[in-house]
Amino acid sequence: MQRSRRRRVVGLVVVLVLVAAALGWRTVARKVVALVHSYGDIGGLWDCDSTAKQDHRAYTTRFGCFVPVPGHNVLAYRRPSDPDVLTFLMGAQASDPEAPGYDPDASEDEAPPHRVTIEPFWIQRHEVSVEQYEWCVRLGPCLPEQIRTGGYFNYGAGSTRQLYPANGVTWEGARAYCEWIGGRLPTEAEWEYVARQGPLATRYVWGDTEPGCGHAVMGAAATGKCGVANSEATGYWPLNGPDNSHQTVNVIGNVWEWVADWYGADYYAHSPAVAPRGPETGEARVQRGGGWGDEDPAVFRGAFRGSMVPSVQLEDVGFRCAADRVDHVVDATREWMDRYRWDELSAISARVRAGLPSPE
Repeated sequence: MQRSRRRRVVGLVVVLVLVAAALGWRTVARKVVALVHSYGDIGGLWDCDSTAKQDHRAYTTRFGCFVPVPGHNVLAYRRPSDPDVLTFLMGAQASDPEAPGYDPDASEDEAPPHRVTIEPFWIQRHEVSVEQYEWCVRLGPCLPEQIRTGGYFNYGAGSTRQLYPANGVTWEGARAYCEWIGGRLPTEAEWEYVARQGPLATRYVWGDTEPGCGHAVMGAAATGKCGVANSEATGYWPLNGPDNSHQTVNVIGNVWEWVADWYGADYYAHSPAVAPRGPETGEARVQRGGGWGDEDPAVFRGAFRGSMVPSVQLEDVGFRCAADRVDHVVDATREWMDRYRWDELSAISARVRAGLPSPE
């Protein structure tokens, strides 16, 4: 208990030093005091749980749990011995039952199915939570206007929604958060690799079984079909749910997830076979995974492609971050720890928690 509490206190101070480059030492100290008082413990799902830690296939950072892809590759920035592990059939087609990638529910923009090879990477186990995103807004990298409040929007709803997904965020707000923590948004190919269990190319993240309430938050949840998790019937689950082979949670359902790519309806016809990153420009960004209000099982398939203009803010849209190397996320805080008086920041935080006056 005490060890966990100390870790969370340290986590609170770590995020504060991200702004220290632009602020003087005394200003940083005052921010520590103010935010410790206003926020109390940083808790929730920032750590990897026992499931994610299986076989040491997860890493706890100050900004949440990251898992490697492919899952068995502990050091995910090293290429596995079998290169086929990172090659999979991306997309689907509904025209020829005898041809590869056949899916009767496939949309035209999922065609043609094509083999894609990606580099190993890390991805967050959970969607980014309200609690996590709130720190980015309070410390400056994320702008308040990039995320909506009120109604079905979880941000700004108080302590009851801290561990719910940060929905209503623009694509730019999602990108800003991921870069702030030393990561990035996943590419469309990376996201589909996770959602289809890589080379297995399953229809859904859990396999080929049609989706139900035990698989995902789906089906107009706010009206009581699946996933109503609190008295306000927002239609979301907190950031826990079914796992898949890569130890990710809520990849399907709950909220749609922004990815990095611009959307192109015919992009698959000419996309590169290695590490595709989408068209160079466009009018809409890709969203994947389906949301709590969707009833059509087809949208929960790993190959389904959604898209929206990047400025849109919807109650069923959120995101999770990826990273080329998990140490990039660690370095996002370590850089400031090395530059500033980390031991004194920790001491200030401890004094505030003990109810003692902070140093001037």
